[in-house]
Amino acid sequence: MARPREHRFDLHTHTSCSFDSTTSPEQLVKAAFRVGLAGLAVTDHNSVKSVANTIRAAGEELTVIPGIECRTRQGDLIGLFISERPAGRSMVEAADQIKEMGGLVVLPHPYSYLRGSSYSPQEMSLVTELDAIETFNARNVFQGLNEKAERLAARFSKTRVGGSDAHTPGEVGRGYTLFACREEDEVRRAILSGETDVGGTLSPFTVRVYSIAARIRKRRLSQDRLDHRATPCVISDTSEYASRPTIRLIPSNLPHQPARWCSGQAWRALEGKPWKGTRRDPLIGSSNLGREKSERQSPPGYYSHR
Repeated sequence: MARPREHRFDLHTHTSCSFDSTTSPEQLVKAAFRVGLAGLAVTDHNSVKSVANTIRAAGEELTVIPGIECRTRQGDLIGLFISERPAGRSMVEAADQIKEMGGLVVLPHPYSYLRGSSYSPQEMSLVTELDAIETFNARNVFQGLNEKAERLAARFSKTRVGGSDAHTPGEVGRGYTLFACREEDEVRRAILSGETDVGGTLSPFTVRVYSIAARIRKRRLSQDRLDHRATPCVISDTSEYASRPTIRLIPSNLPHQPARWCSGQAWRALEGKPWKGTRRDPLIGSSNLGREKSERQSPPGYYSHR
């Protein structure tokens, strides 16, 4: 007699390592305990950095499956039971690499047009490595999209799984997969053998506002780091461009990022090239705009002419 499938797993969640979420691993675990999950999969966008912290926060009472949601040319693809990011750009390449890492390949929200996921049968037939299709995603706008995913899974005889696609703690557990087990190895075998059920409730459309706010906040924080984490650097006169005013710059401490605000002449000086007229700043446009904006926003003494 088959065991009842009573253990709920949310196989699609995000933490602050995703570009559109601010949920910490600790908040994710607390939310999972609050709704009574037996386990969850951490599937951040193109990142596996938060998996270790989530496992540490969960202890032994919650099963945490390492995973990732990687972007491909054809849309998103989830890899479960892996701790590395696949480097493939196409869906087939990424799926092959997930398999080589010993992971399982899951197709998430296959008909979510707003998220750039829309697959034709011809494209789907190429992905023979698929182990499962996400037939319930709580962030889908309409339940009909989940029903289309159900028909897709039946057509290709793929295992059905569900997840909340949670980007905030309040969404955790709104979509789930039911298993008759809760240990990681047994969950893996259940997915491979198709012994799963799915369920859940759609999240309100307003949750997308929080994701948009998270994107804006992270962009602003990144901008602040570029603008304010700096060390002085003075460009001296040389015979090559002494006829032009010399600029004192404040380059970022980040090794790949030169001065945040600087004139076109300063960019040529940083590159060791002679002055050849106005050069567009690749970050903000023309040299005059950069100088004016810097004088308005930088602290006193951070930018001056000689």
